[in-house]
Amino acid sequence: MRLARGRGGGLATFNATARVMVMFLACAGRSDHDIAAVTGVHPATVYRWIHNSGMPVSRPPVTSTSNRDQPIVVSIDPVVVNYQPATVKVGRGMRLTAFDRVYIKFCLDQSYSIRQIGRQLGRHPSVISREITRNSLDGVYHPLIAQQRSIDAAKRPKARKLDANPVLRRMVIRLLNRQVSPKRIVARLKRLSGIHKELTVSHETIYQALYVQAAGALRHELTVDYALRSGRTGRRPRSKLPTRGRGAKPWVHGAEYSTRPPQAADRAVPGHWEGDLVLGAHGGKHAIITLIERHSRLFMARLLTTDHSSHTVVTALKDMLGQINQMATSPDHRVKTLTWDQGAEMATSSQLADHIEGLKTYFCDPHSPWQRPSNENINAELRRFIPKGTDLTTVTHKQLQEYEDLINDTPRVVLDGLTPREVFFNLDPSEDVAFTA
Repeated sequence: MRLARGRGGGLATFNATARVMVMFLACAGRSDHDIAAVTGVHPATVYRWIHNSGMPVSRPPVTSTSNRDQPIVVSIDPVVVNYQPATVKVGRGMRLTAFDRVYIKFCLDQSYSIRQIGRQLGRHPSVISREITRNSLDGVYHPLIAQQRSIDAAKRPKARKLDANPVLRRMVIRLLNRQVSPKRIVARLKRLSGIHKELTVSHETIYQALYVQAAGALRHELTVDYALRSGRTGRRPRSKLPTRGRGAKPWVHGAEYSTRPPQAADRAVPGHWEGDLVLGAHGGKHAIITLIERHSRLFMARLLTTDHSSHTVVTALKDMLGQINQMATSPDHRVKTLTWDQGAEMATSSQLADHIEGLKTYFCDPHSPWQRPSNENINAELRRFIPKGTDLTTVTHKQLQEYEDLINDTPRVVLDGLTPREVFFNLDPSEDVAFTA
């Protein structure tokens, strides 16, 4: 509450709460006389406040002259006004209430800044800024219009944009048939539509129409088999929660990436390895196991020519990790941890700990290849020699060994010009020692 000097020179009490309540009831359609009776504010003051805000003033019905001598009884329904900001979350956050919008209008009339209004309502300044920008006409914020727009926007069910706008739908389909990605479609439509918002759409709306709505109804209207460059017709699950029932991976339980010790993330400590299984042409039985040490970046590869079942992969890993321990120049260089993805080839990975003393195996979160950064990088290096989709039956053990040696003998900037082999074996750069795995 603050004091303001009245016209007559006296002090007039200016009650901000009462003024906001007046504006709130005006938004609800109450007449100025009804509002005065509820709030205790003089009717003339009520009228002035509403009129100055730019809102229409609702007047009570005019009584006939024959009833002038009778006392006027004002019948007012109980009115509940919530003076606290809404705390119930709707959708992704808390929606502004009618009271919030009236309060914004009141604060703007008092020349409050966006940040001051946000602090008063407990909202981020960007929320207040968007609200004012969306619902201002000729630079004047209208809480009544804003509230009605909010009510209309919340109504469900609602026609999706691509269903309600056939012109926009045809434009999207035409671009999808040219195999333009949804994000590029959005950029193109923004460029073509200019100020016409009805001809714009978000990339998520396009993905929803392709993957979700009516079993991908939009996809049925395309003239190409695969509109997206990924070639997918369905989305991959992104949840990091463990699966239940069919598809569960019991070998991951207790060995999640989050349980990996901090030392495994520190490249200053040797003995921590990352691994992966590289597949060849679709449906092929051949595969390549790739391993890399995080400290030295030493690379090892093993060609599997029979199959890539869990038994075959784990058996090969036992041999590879055993060789690493034999080559270790000190106990500190022995294998301590192995980080892998959650592929089924590691279903019997518990056997590794029984065969390799002190080894702990950890599994990355689903769809999180960045948790094995060194291995992803080395796989890309290997793809220089064996491109993706190569029929691995054409790759020999000798060729793979040559690729491995070439990678291990390549100087690295991250190793200050040394090679992975020199760092792992603590060799002098002038020496040349053969390495086989």
